[in-house]
Amino acid sequence: MWPAVGDIWPGRRLMPRRRDPFGAALKTLRERLADGDYPPGAALVIGDLAAELGFSTTPVREALAWLAGERLIEERRGVGFNCWRIDPAELLSLYDLHEAYLRLALQTLGPPREPIATPAGPDEAGPAPLTRQAGLIFRRIVAAGGSTPLFQAHASLTVRLGRVRQAESRILSGLPAELDALGACAWTPADLTGQVQAYHTRRRQEAMSILGAMGADSHV
Repeated sequence: MWPAVGDIWPGRRLMPRRRDPFGAALKTLRERLADGDYPPGAALVIGDLAAELGFSTTPVREALAWLAGERLIEERRGVGFNCWRIDPAELLSLYDLHEAYLRLALQTLGPPREPIATPAGPDEAGPAPLTRQAGLIFRRIVAAGGSTPLFQAHASLTVRLGRVRQAESRILSGLPAELDALGACAWTPADLTGQVQAYHTRRRQEAMSILGAMGADSHV
C-alpha cells in the first residue's frame, strides 16, 4: 500500500502520489543530489530509494537511468548506480568549469531574471540553506546572460557540485557574509567579475580540505 502524503521516512517527507511518478522521482533525486545528500561513490540502490520516496521501483530506475544519461551519476553495467567519486583534479576542474560558465554569462549580462517559475513550497519558507544559496545566486547570474544552453549546462553542474557545497559549508568560514555580498552587489559585469573570481580562488586554495570534508569515499 502506498504511504499517505505527509508520512515521514527517517526525517524526510515522502513524495505524494502523482500522475507522473517518473517526473516526481526525477525531480526529487535531482534536488537531493544538488543538496549534497549522497556522498561521492555512494551506491544509489533502487529498492531503497523506491521505499524512501514511496514509489514502485520502475519510475526510480527510470529516473536514475535519466540522471546517468546526463552524467550526473554513474551507471555500472551489472552493478547499479553510484554517485561520482571526486578526486583533487576533478574538483579543481569543476571549479574551473563553473567559473567559466559564469564568465560567459557576464559577457551578455542583462537585467536579472528567472527563466523558470519555481514557487516556494511549504518546506521552502524562509532563507534557503547555505548549500542552495550559492546555486540560486549563480543561477540568476547565468539566467540573466540569456543563453538557454548555458543555463542548462550550469544547472547540471550545480547538481554535480551539491556535495561539494555541503562540504564547503563545514570548512569555509564567513559563508553567509560572502554570499550576502555576492547577492547584493550591483548586477554589472564590472562588479560581479571580481566577486566571481574571488569566490572560486578561495575554493581552489581550500580544495584538499573540502575534499576531506566530503567523506572517505572521495579519493583525497
